[in-house]
Amino acid sequence: MVGKVTPYDILSGSIIPAYMGYSKFKMPNECLKDAFDFVSGLAPTQFIENEAMSWGNTLEPVVAQEASVRLGLGNPKTAYSQAILHKEWPLAVSLDATLEGDGRDVFIDWDKGIIPINQNSVKLEGLGCLEIKITGQEAENEPPMYRGVLQLQAQMASTGST
Repeated sequence: MVGKVTPYDILSGSIIPAYMGYSKFKMPNECLKDAFDFVSGLAPTQFIENEAMSWGNTLEPVVAQEASVRLGLGNPKTAYSQAILHKEWPLAVSLDATLEGDGRDVFIDWDKGIIPINQNSVKLEGLGCLEIKITGQEAENEPPMYRGVLQLQAQMASTGST
């Protein structure tokens, strides 16, 4: 993790849950205020990282490697130092990791942490994004929208992943 790489003056994958009203940590109007402040020349609010977030960032490559093993794919790419800009939308994302799919369908497997959102399976086809979250989420239902779901969807849209 190299710190914030997305611009402040457009929507980013990590801010989408707040922008859409799903975040426990930030309100939609705060997103708008931050953007107005930035384009008005005011310094962005300094993001405060806590201990759990720091460990999550440190362990991203390790978790990405384990995810690739659980999915039965090759080594993930984990070195992304620049934002990925969507070709049409004012949207930028940072990537934790990507993997190349092999055309197989994988099915929901709570024991392996494979959780296709809103479906029972996903085809591992082409470039796939991995959004790494290290949390205490119980494996009894889908993760909340603010815990990587919308961020991953923004990454997929920005990279053209299916």
